[in-house]
Amino acid sequence: MSKLSDTLDARKSSYPDSEEFFQKERDWVTKYQPAIAHTSEAFNKITCAQLRISHQLEQMVTALKVSTCPNDQVYNRQYNNINAIFLDCMDKLKVR
Repeated sequence: MSKLSDTLDARKSSYPDSEEFFQKERDWVTKYQPAIAHTSEAFNKITCAQLRISHQLEQMVTALKVSTCPNDQVYNRQYNNINAIFLDCMDKLKVR
């Protein structure tokens, strides 16, 4: 099946267009198609990495929300306040 596809692609590329503009466009696409494919693949990798980081931040925020301490001591109150400020920042960052 791949040989048939390669044969058809070879015929298409060897057959010149009737107009010079279309031939130039075909040549341009043939020349830059590998670069376009590589750029698309790199963009997809970056997008997937950002999604993974976002999900990991969400899990960390959830874990920190669960780990609150009772407010009976000064240190616990300070920890809870700092934790709340950090969680608000993470929620704002997640929205971006």
